[in-house]
Amino acid sequence: MVTLKNIYINTLKLLGSILDFIDPYNKKKIFIFHEISKKNQKKFYKVIKYIKSKYEILDPNNDFKFENNRKNQAFITFDDGYFSQYECAKKYLDKENIKAIFFIIYEFMKIKNKKNHKEFLKKNLLINNIKLNNKEFKNMTFENLKVLIKKGHIIGAHTLNHPNLTQIDKNNCKKEILSCKKKIKTKIGVKKIGNFAITFGGIKFINPYILKLCKKYYKATFTGIRGSNNNNKQIFFRENCDLNKDFSEIKFTIDGYADLHYFFDRLRLKVYKYFSTKC
Repeated sequence: MVTLKNIYINTLKLLGSILDFIDPYNKKKIFIFHEISKKNQKKFYKVIKYIKSKYEILDPNNDFKFENNRKNQAFITFDDGYFSQYECAKKYLDKENIKAIFFIIYEFMKIKNKKNHKEFLKKNLLINNIKLNNKEFKNMTFENLKVLIKKGHIIGAHTLNHPNLTQIDKNNCKKEILSCKKKIKTKIGVKKIGNFAITFGGIKFINPYILKLCKKYYKATFTGIRGSNNNNKQIFFRENCDLNKDFSEIKFTIDGYADLHYFFDRLRLKVYKYFSTKC
């Protein structure tokens, strides 16, 4: 059955193909993963293999940047700090010799009892009630993070508590962005945390003041706005790979066809970046 969604997706794919033909360029992409259920672990590996077939997957570091060459390039990132991500890193990323950035929520890593865990998932991460007991939402520990570092992965900051940064006052906004970095460094014994991911990531969760703080305290800031990062140096677009969707939809995202849908979000972000130097 043909739906409006299918028509829209096919239209974006057609327009994207035409633009690629008229003005071909090498894509610079960053992909995000969140929770990974047991049933989606093989799909995760399939997605990683597909990304690897289309892009050169680069090793991240705390002075984040793409290499200056003519290849399609990509980075792999994870948000929130779920133990299911740790499992898949050991099971699949190590096998493929892929290194990633894990953006973690400091207070989430500290949780040890089920009641507090459920409350945090519901209140801070907005997880649906029927999913609160799902194992894929279990949090990592600081010891897990230390293992990831030994394996060559990078730890990034994702605030203290995962608030909507646009809805808190400036002092608390600064505390969420900066204190997370300081506490992670102390807790896991690293010298530098150079990467930060904005909570929720969409354009409505970003404003000029947030960008000002991020640029002041971090080498690289990551949004959830789709797009290629060919001309980006400090604030980056990312592609969310939702493993609960069909592989064909995820493939559509990886190939870059969803980028057109986010054109005006990228434009707004450009305006916010300008005003971040004025506020």
